[in-house]
Amino acid sequence: MNPHPCVAFCHFVIKALKPRNSAYPKVLETLGDRLRAKRMDLGLYQKHVAKLLGVTMDTICYWENSRVKPSPQVLPKIVQFLQED
Repeated sequence: MNPHPCVAFCHFVIKALKPRNSAYPKVLETLGDRLRAKRMDLGLYQKHVAKLLGVTMDTICYWENSRVKPSPQVLPKIVQFLQED
């Protein structure tokens, strides 16, 4: 005899959206907000984005926190990263 008789016929699935990380920008106002949102949407760490863009992890951190603006030379790479699906 099955110890849990209802298990055989009581199948249900609970679906809900996972809450966003508290670090996710609430409003996309700055380039840094957009970078952080895109990075988090893709499930990447700052070190991965840094490698993709050819900069340091600290640089990504500074951009995301609007401490430093990217140089014009790296802007095309940032635009390309932001447009990726």
